[in-house]
Amino acid sequence: MEHQRTVSRYGKSATNVIFVGYPTQCPVCFGKVQPTFHAATTVVLGAKDEPAADIAYQCTNVSCQRIFVARYAYSAKCRSDGGAGYIFERAEPLSPEPPDIPDSVSEFSPAFAEVYTQALAAHSAGLDQIYGMGLRKALEILVKDFAAKHSPKNPAEDKVRRMPLVQVIKNHIGNTRLQRVAERAAWLGNDEAHYTRRFNAHDVSHLHALIRITINTVEDELLASHLIDDIQFGGSEPGDAKPEEGNQPVVP
Repeated sequence: MEHQRTVSRYGKSATNVIFVGYPTQCPVCFGKVQPTFHAATTVVLGAKDEPAADIAYQCTNVSCQRIFVARYAYSAKCRSDGGAGYIFERAEPLSPEPPDIPDSVSEFSPAFAEVYTQALAAHSAGLDQIYGMGLRKALEILVKDFAAKHSPKNPAEDKVRRMPLVQVIKNHIGNTRLQRVAERAAWLGNDEAHYTRRFNAHDVSHLHALIRITINTVEDELLASHLIDDIQFGGSEPGDAKPEEGNQPVVP
């Protein structure tokens, strides 16, 4: 969508500046918007004097109403008539969208939730090297917290948290699927933290996918444990239950 704006630069105004596109999502609240225009300016970037432009918009969502900036790049042929103008690139600030972490997992491992959120914030800011290392740390925290509470061997919790991650996965994760997924996540996580890579056919996106599976599996395990503990047959196992009163067998 093309729109014409009055643009200021160094206190001077110019008309007939054409912009193509505008943000449809607020980068602060992530709501869908038709933002309110406030001001526009042109700039020259870098040693090559590349022209660009910024527009200040305001979010139209009542619960937000924050000011944000839309970045535009100059294009010699971006208009419908083939003329020059500025084409929309992105909106800033690049606020990370809150990650989708189940409440049960966040409450079970607050440290995991914090590190995982920060890792995704690094990714949103373009810090991809830190992103991978952050995911690796988040994985270790979640796996160790889960194993410390749910290991079939009932070890001391502090002992589990001091173990190397690979040993925790091998010896203290009872769910076979979770064990295999966490093992592969650890392999890819080590690639993100070390100088050389062993799994060149896989990258941080595969690591993140494995961590999402880990989160979902831990959520399932926590829910299952809660329901098993919460739902009992008369306070004992079903086979030990006594017949209800009034349904006693008649002895001839």
